[in-house]
Amino acid sequence: MSACTSTDAGPTTSNTSKPSSLVAASKIDIIAAAGSTLSSPPTVQLTDSDGRPLGRAKVVFDIYRDAGGAAEIDTVTDDGGLGSLGMTWPVPSIAGHYRINVLATAAPTSGVTFNLIVTSGVPAYITAQSGDQQQATVGDDLPDPIAARVTDKFGNPIAEVRVEFAIESGGGRLGQVAATTLDDGTASPGYWTMGRAGEQKLVASSGNLTVEFTAFACANVCVPSQIVFVRGGNIRLVREDGSRETVLTTSGSDTNPVWSPDGTLIAFVHGFGTELWTMSPTGAVKNRIAVGSNFGSPAWSPDGRQIAVRRGSEVVLLSASDSTAPAKRVYTGPASSVAWPPGGRIAVVDSGEILLVDKTTGERSVLPTPFAAYEAKWSPDGSKIAITRDDCDISIACHSYLAFGDTVRNFSVTLVAAAWDVTWSPDGSQVAFTLFRTGETSIARLPAFSTSQPAIVTRGNAPSWQPTTGRNP
Repeated sequence: MSACTSTDAGPTTSNTSKPSSLVAASKIDIIAAAGSTLSSPPTVQLTDSDGRPLGRAKVVFDIYRDAGGAAEIDTVTDDGGLGSLGMTWPVPSIAGHYRINVLATAAPTSGVTFNLIVTSGVPAYITAQSGDQQQATVGDDLPDPIAARVTDKFGNPIAEVRVEFAIESGGGRLGQVAATTLDDGTASPGYWTMGRAGEQKLVASSGNLTVEFTAFACANVCVPSQIVFVRGGNIRLVREDGSRETVLTTSGSDTNPVWSPDGTLIAFVHGFGTELWTMSPTGAVKNRIAVGSNFGSPAWSPDGRQIAVRRGSEVVLLSASDSTAPAKRVYTGPASSVAWPPGGRIAVVDSGEILLVDKTTGERSVLPTPFAAYEAKWSPDGSKIAITRDDCDISIACHSYLAFGDTVRNFSVTLVAAAWDVTWSPDGSQVAFTLFRTGETSIARLPAFSTSQPAIVTRGNAPSWQPTTGRNP
């Protein structure tokens, strides 16, 4: 008697049947918010030439973003021949259009393409996109329009959001008190006419999110902002256009000048690194803060009350007004640069790494960069960063990279011949730096994120750009 044979063999596998088809098992067009999870993720079904589901077969999901970028996720079909990105697959965090091409090595002639539209999430941030920290004469409009930007928690712009604008101080007038964000997430009040002389403040708000803009109203004619720098061991002051140069110190042993956040004081290293001083913008009033050795790279706290400075192989905190207050060590190591960006943590560059150090606990974290850094400087509002790296063993005879990044550290790298000592303009639109070229050092200016040729301001090194407040009343 012959043995009985079942006609119901169940799902086949890639080893027992020749597949012929890969089809969509979920909707092709998908719309989802950035960073969310899908209740019905992209799913395909793999079947053999007889239409039976093919299990335990490899399926590849290739995810492409129209604006660039790709990712690949591999999975295996289940007994029903289904392959999916899975219920826990996170939707990409960058808004835009994505194509998800699905292929199976067992079905080389078949393929499925899903269309995924990733939308922005709910409003999480409102930031100053443009127009902050400008100046104009009383009664005149600011030269550049104010623009606030609303984004989700991933930085995606959000359109059709109401933003309200209100003058907080200084008087003045606005073109409109409310606007709706455009596709790029920005909204503007139109013109901002300056009120009485002095600092002006404007607040943009959307729901419980707010951002402040500042401007300066000049009583008469506004003059260019000023840059303090060093030449021949003496600290000098010059307008950003290279005019009106004045000498502030004459010791021949001064370096590392840096403006206080309110633009009313200049900290500097004196006596070939043995003393730290502050002085008024005219150089008429000077105060010694500390005596020691190997001082360098002073950085003011955002509130102007303290100064972080390299002292030998450590970084210490000093009072900006009380020379008798004890120094507090916050970091030990051979720091090449010290900065104090908005937010409270001190930035120390050590052995190519940018370390963010908590001044109270000493806890530190590493800021990722595109290359080993020599120094790192933040824009006045803390939204942008510029870093440099010496690309050789002898810094004065080499090339340096100057890189610009935003808050999510999307770096753009520019090659500049021997550039260091970076300082930001008050509005964050430009940087000034020391440039070594044709055998001498100069102060140069360059638009941020630009690959254009820098403009020479004057001969010298170690520039620091004066903040908007505290000048040209």
